[in-house]
Parts: sequence; structure tokens; C-alpha cells
Amino acid sequence: MISQCIPAKVVTRLGKKDPSFVTPLVRMLLNKRRMLRRRSHHIAANALAEKINHIIRKVQSETLSDVTSRSTRKLWATVHSKYSNNVDTTSTSITADKLNEGYTG
Repeated sequence: MISQCIPAKVVTRLGKKDPSFVTPLVRMLLNKRRMLRRRSHHIAANALAEKINHIIRKVQSETLSDVTSRSTRKLWATVHSKYSNNVDTTSTSITADKLNEGYTG
């Protein structure tokens, strides 16, 4: 009875690098949109994309709604926490001379 009444869907795991607005529902909808686009159902995929965008906007607005405009420090701390996981992967050991050696040699 339970298996007939309660749908069980497998959702791919959320990773550490996923943004905070990617919920299991958003992940499932993104996968469904990708499958629709692969099957050339662009109209249905675009409609689903609008729904995904609406959910993402709602989640993002809820995360910033509890931060008041009187406390700019808390506001910027929240904004910086969203982008603090982005690590700059550029290496300082690569110089222009090293790059040019590969083309001249």
C-alpha cells in the first residue's frame, strides 16, 4: 500500500560545490529539463526552466529576507558567505615567459 501511495524518486546527491539554492527539488527539475532538451522538447524544457528560475529566486530572496537593511554588516556577511567557497585556481608560478617558451620552442 505504501509503495503505491508514496512515490519514491531517487535524486542525485547534492555536492559541497553546489550553490545553496540547489535543493533536491531543483536538482530533480534540472535533470528533467536536461532530458527534455536532449529529446528536443524545447517548449516543455523552456516552461520548466521558468519554473526552476522562479524557485531559485524564491529561495534566494528567503535567504536574504531575514537580514534587515539596518544591519549592513550582516547583509555583507551573508553575501560574502555565498561567494566565499569560490577559490581562485590561477597559479602564480606560470609567467608570460613560460607560456611563450611553449610556442617558440
